[in-house]
Amino acid sequence: GGQVVKEIHLSSNKLSGSIPPTIYHLPFIEIVDVGDNLVDIEFAGIDAASNLHGLHLHATQIKDLTGISKAQELRTLNLQQNDFGSADIPDEIFDLQNLRRLQIDNSNFAGPLSSKIGNLVNLEEFYCHGNYLSGTIPGE
Repeated sequence: GGQVVKEIHLSSNKLSGSIPPTIYHLPFIEIVDVGDNLVDIEFAGIDAASNLHGLHLHATQIKDLTGISKAQELRTLNLQQNDFGSADIPDEIFDLQNLRRLQIDNSNFAGPLSSKIGNLVNLEEFYCHGNYLSGTIPGE
């Protein structure tokens, strides 16, 4: 029978290195969890994973979110417990209009919360504690 890979759960496996972008070529992939590993991941080609709705990258070595906005079906994005070096929350996150759950807590983000958070019209849960955010919560 035609078996397909829909979910990859590799959290807490003492993995290191880079997750190959060929992971996005799995045509039915819905969830990728590589959290709690010493890994990095890039998002070039993520638009090929048209069914990807859960991305769990908590406690990894990720530093750059360039290209993540192309994962338009994402509903859950877990980036907690990373070190983004006091950077602003990247605007690309706010282009993920299907997000329902966004976890960026304890990830060393700093600066004001962008008014572009209003783009996340489906957002139900937003975890941002343990960062260095400043200013007011945008009315959007």
